[in-house]
Amino acid sequence: MKKSKIIVILIFIVVIVFIFVRIKGIRSRKPVPSISKIQKAEGIPVKTLKAIKGKLQPTISESGTIRGWKEVAIMSDLTERIIAVNADVGELVQKEHLLIQLKQDEMKSRVNQAEAAYQVVLDSASEIKANLKNIKNRYRRMKRLFEQEVITKQEWENVQTELEVAEAQSQRIDSQTQQAKANLDYIRLQLSNTSIYSPIGGYVTFRRCEPG
Repeated sequence: MKKSKIIVILIFIVVIVFIFVRIKGIRSRKPVPSISKIQKAEGIPVKTLKAIKGKLQPTISESGTIRGWKEVAIMSDLTERIIAVNADVGELVQKEHLLIQLKQDEMKSRVNQAEAAYQVVLDSASEIKANLKNIKNRYRRMKRLFEQEVITKQEWENVQTELEVAEAQSQRIDSQTQQAKANLDYIRLQLSNTSIYSPIGGYVTFRRCEPG
């Protein structure tokens, strides 16, 4: 009986000791540190090499096609002879740089003719408008006289016809004036197009025209 009690007590003591050791081990266990903490505490491992003399490659060669962010093809609808081309392939040009100059002699002559024709129409329009004004004044005067029975019906009808003719002439000259002005503006624009300027700044990538 005593022997069995002693065995039970020993087992109990062993269990208590085991539990105590287990609890102590759990409390003493440290959390696993992160990589950043390890690097901060011990430093980042690096590899060093011995410095030696050598040549550095200043440029890197690559094959490819260089394209501008904006490309413009310069063309002309005119058939005038080219007098000068003021840009070569690879040349840097600024905006509004004169690239191509076409012959202007014939175009200037056409402008002079159009200006003269326009002036003739303006002079005619001035005369027709003045005549219309006079006829309108006469028409009002003759109307009063006809109402007062001072003039005959035939005279009144004649002044009516004159007014209708004058108004028709005024409308025609207005149309002719507009046409002459539009023609002059168009020829002036054509003359300005004989000087071809660069719309943007950049490099000339190709050239397909020569003077002559």
